[in-house]
Amino acid sequence: MDEHSKRLLTYLILFLLPILTYGQTGGVTLTIKGDMVVFQCSSDKLDSLYAEKFSLVHDFDSLKLSQAIQSKSSFEKLANQWTFHYIQGNVFELRKPLDDFEEEYDPFDKYLLFTEYWQSPRSQLDTTTTQPKIPFQITEEGNARFFLKGNQRAEKVILAGTFNHWNEEEISMIQVDNGWQIDLELAPGIYEYKFIIDGKWTHDVLNSLKLRNEHQTWNSILLIGEKIKFSFTSDENIRKVFLAGSFNNWDDQSIPLEKNGNTWTTTLELPPGKHYYKFIVGREWVLDPENDLMEVDNEGISNSVLIIN
Repeated sequence: MDEHSKRLLTYLILFLLPILTYGQTGGVTLTIKGDMVVFQCSSDKLDSLYAEKFSLVHDFDSLKLSQAIQSKSSFEKLANQWTFHYIQGNVFELRKPLDDFEEEYDPFDKYLLFTEYWQSPRSQLDTTTTQPKIPFQITEEGNARFFLKGNQRAEKVILAGTFNHWNEEEISMIQVDNGWQIDLELAPGIYEYKFIIDGKWTHDVLNSLKLRNEHQTWNSILLIGEKIKFSFTSDENIRKVFLAGSFNNWDDQSIPLEKNGNTWTTTLELPPGKHYYKFIVGREWVLDPENDLMEVDNEGISNSVLIIN
């Protein structure tokens, strides 16, 4: 197996770890331990072991496996580099090194495994006030700096957002030479926020990421997570390229890409999870030509897919 296929197989299994539990798969787990692919199964749950959902990973010989189970042997070598041994009672383990897998895996293979568990992007924004409060910490070395320019005559400026359930008193900003600011330590996620200037709510005018709320005003958007670079290349004479996705509520103007030669790029921080996105080239919404992963959403629209572990 080449390095690309090995990484992809590892990714497939790691992605499925929360899904493959004894209760959900009829007594079978699939994990990676070190550099080994490991199945655990009970001898009375063999039907689950041969379920179609495992077909991309298992290539063990069913006859030799049955013989090993019947012999009650503590350790056996099976075909295709698999090894067998009992752990406790009827529970046994099958192991095979990642390097010994000969199959070539395509990026689309992950869609053949457990497609029923692929959820809509967790980054879909929710402007309701029913969300639980998210822990945060006010600190001088936080990963999120909020800054409001000017307003030097204001008596009080409050920061409120989804991270504190839109509390109107909890986070008082500090007045500095050219405005107001506060640093928070936030977990990876997508947050909405606003400033309250002497009782008046306003969005962050220095932040182009925003969405319209139920009051027909703007909420600013903050992305905390892994830095991801998006790029779009074209030899055509294009004036502007924008990025839109589930992470900015599909706003087609808030994320412009910068041009360098014939390539347009931008970098965003995105939290773990699945994200949909597209480029807006002129007036046309297009899939990412460099990304083979795509998915049709509930409205029948095809979107490029980005997965962040």
